[in-house]
Amino acid sequence: MPYRLAFTSFDPIGWLIVYGIVDLVFLFDVILTFFTSYTEYTPTGDVEVFELKKIAYNYIKSWLILDLLSILPIDYIFP
Repeated sequence: MPYRLAFTSFDPIGWLIVYGIVDLVFLFDVILTFFTSYTEYTPTGDVEVFELKKIAYNYIKSWLILDLLSILPIDYIFP
């Protein structure tokens, strides 16, 4: 990606389709993570969390911002 942004002025349509598919897969991963349980480590024992509100809160406070930044189409924002 850095090489492409620095040294090429256009992309063939095939590569644009590939980049779009990769972005859609990452978006699907972000959505899927809102429904994926996680393990909460406590002194009394490990607990698997299945409540959607807790899962969403845990994801929002940990990885959501980085994941959203990773799916931004930077090549369209900074042409």
